[in-house]
Amino acid sequence: MNARRSWLLLLLLQLAGCAVYQPAPLPSPDLEPRSLAELAVAPRAHPRLASAPVDLAAPLSEWDLARITLAISPDLAALRSQADVAEAQLFASGLLPDPQLSVGLGNPSGAGLVTVLSGALAIELSSLLTRAPRQDAARADVEAAHHDLGWREWLTINQVRTLVRRIDALQHQLAFAIDASELARRRLKIDRDNLALGDARIDDVSLSQIAFVDAQDRALALSRALRSSQLQLTALVGLSPRIELTLAPLEPAEDGRACDVVPTLSARALASRLDLMALRDGYQAQEAQLHAATRAALPLPQLSLSRDRDSGAIWTSGATATLALPLWNRGRGDIAVAQATRTQLAAEYRARVHQMNADIATLCVDLDALRQQREALAVELPSLREAGARLASASGEGGVSRVSFEAVRAALLDKELALLGIDQARSEAQVALETAVGEFIWKNRP
Repeated sequence: MNARRSWLLLLLLQLAGCAVYQPAPLPSPDLEPRSLAELAVAPRAHPRLASAPVDLAAPLSEWDLARITLAISPDLAALRSQADVAEAQLFASGLLPDPQLSVGLGNPSGAGLVTVLSGALAIELSSLLTRAPRQDAARADVEAAHHDLGWREWLTINQVRTLVRRIDALQHQLAFAIDASELARRRLKIDRDNLALGDARIDDVSLSQIAFVDAQDRALALSRALRSSQLQLTALVGLSPRIELTLAPLEPAEDGRACDVVPTLSARALASRLDLMALRDGYQAQEAQLHAATRAALPLPQLSLSRDRDSGAIWTSGATATLALPLWNRGRGDIAVAQATRTQLAAEYRARVHQMNADIATLCVDLDALRQQREALAVELPSLREAGARLASASGEGGVSRVSFEAVRAALLDKELALLGIDQARSEAQVALETAVGEFIWKNRP
């Protein structure tokens, strides 16, 4: 009876140390759109973008939308769960190994014999030896996970900014194209009316029709691009596609003079980029993993203490050491894998730094070329606009052929839209350069 009670007590003690399963059903997705005013936007700080309140009733700036994205984006929420896994792995790395308890019970047959009892308590020492480097590796993995999350958030922040600037530019281009289309439509109507009265030639009407179709096609293409960018923005922020965002006016693009010293930008990027920090943390984690693999190769024994009672009621106490003989394995496979992984991470870090330098240099060249292109176009546009106005007046009076006027009008429309396109490209390239550097470098920072 005492033996049964002892068994029951051991079983209860084991159950008391076990975790309890808690089910967590997958929640049903909410597909119904909600207005911005209904959103619960909890401020969330970022290493490069401080938290600040957002007025959802007012037009939203690129910084407002970036902060909303940090707060509600489902993609970023999924990435943060990966950092939670790294935190759990750090917790697991600090746990001590459980000792192994074995008990036995036997009933011998024969007169004068007692119940045979046996018990042993064992603990593995090698896991104790590797506990410290495993914890160091887990801590470095946590830092790497947080820095990688910060980098992903940084990329998302600048994707939002890029889309906001693209939408703003496309709105200006669309407004200009709609005005040009409306002007071409009115001219086509006048020419058709004159043709009906016999005061216009069929070839002039055809030129007016071609001009209208061309202007209308440009406006429709810009409208389609604008709507596509708006949908991309709402999806990136984490909003329903049926929510219409009202954007605040943007500040004019800066001149791009931050690229005067490219090596300085590269040095700033080396110190500021969160992805490089994550790679350095990952390398340190692998160093600790190699250290743990080296320690695990030491032939430490598994110790066990035993207490037995035989059928003659004689008690025996003893100790046992189980030792793996380092003849063939000796942990060389784990050490080789850890060393190769460390070499791989070092190569990935060098490749990322090389790509960073190339990206910064390329973006600086692009910004300088766009600045020169804009300056050259801005010099010629005023005279081209004046010539277009004179030709329009002369064409209406019959002093200039319609072919000449339509050629100049089409060229002027192309150059006006090209100027707006250059402004858009410069604005987006500035965001791309800040993304590559890993921090804000322009004056219009939050």
